[in-house]
Amino acid sequence: MIGNESKLKSQLAVKRITDLLISLIALIVLSPLLCLIAICIKFTSKGPVLFCQNRIGHGERLFVFLKFRSMIHDQQRIISEKEVDSLKRRGILYKQPNDPRITTIGHILRKTSIDELPQLINVLKGDMSIVGPRPLIPFMLEHLPEFKRRRSLVRPGLTGLWQVRDRMNNTKAEYMIKHDLEYVDSFSLFLDFKIILFTIPLVIKGKGAH
Repeated sequence: MIGNESKLKSQLAVKRITDLLISLIALIVLSPLLCLIAICIKFTSKGPVLFCQNRIGHGERLFVFLKFRSMIHDQQRIISEKEVDSLKRRGILYKQPNDPRITTIGHILRKTSIDELPQLINVLKGDMSIVGPRPLIPFMLEHLPEFKRRRSLVRPGLTGLWQVRDRMNNTKAEYMIKHDLEYVDSFSLFLDFKIILFTIPLVIKGKGAH
């Protein structure tokens, strides 16, 4: 990241306070909706309400990433584990628009990005920020150690430059390199504000969400 060090530290402090306030207020305001979604998931398919997965966070540390579960619990009945493992070895995430593993309510949650709301808890805990590089699964960055190090200089975010520019391409870390490094090198609170503004219409349109 560039700029005066003291100015940068003050901006990061403001960013963290803002993250705390936004996530806390959002969790309180949205609590009825979150409870309703949890009930719908629980009573329409077997398995836990939340999907929990290790992701790479600030300082390359792993943290437990939260989402509302949008897939069936026993995925191996639908998709070949061998096929998924083959993609993993190449750093590629198995993902397709009409994934047969996604539940009926899961399609709605993904299209509206509501499945991401539990990450407000990650923001509140300090695992994530409102804006930053998207937290990736470890295998997606194993072959890109320098990129992993640089993008981990900041907290991962609910939204970021990659999401407002190229959300359709989401199966490889290579798609995110240009956008994530630009964010790390050009970080400012004003940039965060612009990214949030650009994110709102994208979420409403459901562009790139599946």
